[in-house]
Amino acid sequence: MTNEKLGEATFTPPKPNYFREPELNEENAPASVLESFYWQTLGWVHTPPFIKGDLFPTRKIYIPKSKEDFEVLHLYLKKAYDPKLQIEDQVPYGVLPKRVIIDIAKRRFSEKNFEELLQNFELDANVIRPPFLYYTDGIYSLKPDVEEGIPCEPFLSLDIFDDDYLYETRSPEEWLSLGVDETNMKHVPGTALVPVPQWEVGQPLYLKWGKVAVLDYDACRKMYLVRKESDLNDKNLVSESGKPSCLWVSRIYLKFDAEDPEKFAKRLWTAVTTRHLAEENLRLNYYIQCIPLEGIPKWPQGDVDIIISIARRSLQLQPKLQWIKDHLKTCIKEIETEYQMTVNRVIYTEISGQNSRLMNEFQNENISIQCPHKRGSIVHLHYIFSERFESFQKQTFLVKKEVVIALNHVEEQILVLNNTSLYVLPLDEILPLDKFESLQRTQLKKVQEYVQGEWMSNTAEAIIFNISGCNSASYDLGETEVHSLRLTKLGKLLRVVMFKMQDVIRFVINDSLGKYANMIAEACQVFQEIEERYVWKDDFSSNKWAPKNAPVFEVPLEVKDEQVQFVVGLRKYCDTVIDIFIEGLRVTQNLPRLEKLVMKKMLYNPDDKLETVGEKEQQIIQWRKKVKYGHHISKAKDMRHLKIQGSNKIPAYWPASVVN
Repeated sequence: MTNEKLGEATFTPPKPNYFREPELNEENAPASVLESFYWQTLGWVHTPPFIKGDLFPTRKIYIPKSKEDFEVLHLYLKKAYDPKLQIEDQVPYGVLPKRVIIDIAKRRFSEKNFEELLQNFELDANVIRPPFLYYTDGIYSLKPDVEEGIPCEPFLSLDIFDDDYLYETRSPEEWLSLGVDETNMKHVPGTALVPVPQWEVGQPLYLKWGKVAVLDYDACRKMYLVRKESDLNDKNLVSESGKPSCLWVSRIYLKFDAEDPEKFAKRLWTAVTTRHLAEENLRLNYYIQCIPLEGIPKWPQGDVDIIISIARRSLQLQPKLQWIKDHLKTCIKEIETEYQMTVNRVIYTEISGQNSRLMNEFQNENISIQCPHKRGSIVHLHYIFSERFESFQKQTFLVKKEVVIALNHVEEQILVLNNTSLYVLPLDEILPLDKFESLQRTQLKKVQEYVQGEWMSNTAEAIIFNISGCNSASYDLGETEVHSLRLTKLGKLLRVVMFKMQDVIRFVINDSLGKYANMIAEACQVFQEIEERYVWKDDFSSNKWAPKNAPVFEVPLEVKDEQVQFVVGLRKYCDTVIDIFIEGLRVTQNLPRLEKLVMKKMLYNPDDKLETVGEKEQQIIQWRKKVKYGHHISKAKDMRHLKIQGSNKIPAYWPASVVN
């Protein structure tokens, strides 16, 4: 496209659409939330592992104790203490919600002592005090009598150097809205630099940081109307603005309780430091201006001629040569005056010992960050966007629509397996050993057939069906070389899907085996403190060995010759429980790799399988020991020697804790 076809670029400021739902074209709209998520990431190559979130975490989060004074909450609304944080209202699972983060921030703010922070920054009230006190009925001056020249103490107003663009978090309207509710209208709590009564300190006037209530805001003067908390009462929730105790203060002298005290102290320190540099610069220039210029030699005429010749040869000044000729004498006079002022500056710094770089440091000091433009304009950034985007497209495979749809279908299959369990847990009823074994083995066989058959085939078909529509050499399903496949985008896609499959398989096995081992261990927990010479009582109901949770097995007993005997041997119970645990590990064994099902023209080693949970892993060994733990408790077998006095005391079943 040539430049003639391009129109004039215009900038249209974006309009806020916070409460409008996005409009999507029905044809190009994503088929599901997962597909939309893949399109939004557009480059998230790393696939995190599947981690099961605990709905009831045992690890406690450290939250500082609250220091809110509930006695003064009737003066303010509870939201008046909430800081402004840039957090989404709806956060993903595993992330602290916005309400909890706000409460933690409030408690951390309450732990910080504002007066100690001011002492650390060496901010005395006499140094930062305002020049005037603006009461509602008059103005009280804190300045001394005006003298000739520049005074030694601070003379510039501190609010001039307030960097509100960097430190301000809310607009004045937002601050006042913290005291407005649907049914109430109250004050906004804060801390301001207010005068202390004379009878308390015994001085003419003394300023101190004290608790105040913010009432109003004046947009013309940019000042807040405040009143001391001691002057408020329960009946006067919204104070009248005509009383003498009301005071207008600038934002630099007012700290709201909903903002960070440390950040406000730094804001105050920045303003004081910048004011000090500005006042020192003014004093330095004032003293230099007062030094007489008589007796200072003029600039040599030869140097002046060199400067004029260089200026005339400049290409930028060629159109202004006539103007230079007309105002040449004025320019030479300004150069000579600047030369004499520079000489006076050097003399003054040598005599007074001032820092010669003071002015340069002040000029380089960033008094405030440049505010954004009020009108729209094109921002030119020196960044190679097109080259970086082309490089990104060459490396990622998420720029193809077919790939995103394929990943969406793969994710659906993974989520289905993620909600699958190897065992039927928890049990709805107490079962005998044979029914328990039949139920668990049926579930294991069902899961094994689904994983090795339908799940693997559906995952492979989802990739083949969608990738076959890609007209690109990087997604060639007829590739025959393994090394060439690894270098293509199709090889990267298959590796990502394979990692997803391995993650979900490990999660399902570890989760199911862990629940199974915990169920058996909890049933055996009551026998951990049994004594060696424990004597069984005649009545079963008087023994304390009933399980804490639901029993696992229904154990049939029979009485022969006044002795209790098991219908099914105890060894069979233990062997059956361990065999079912081991069979759970074999459900996902010998699963073929995904490349064998997708790349049908490629030859592979038949021993290449998907990685799954092995029997030698540390966690599996611990769970297996936990399942076999009851086998080492032989003291429970003493029940066989118990003599029964009456048949009505024999229970219908016995828990698994006795079996082990």
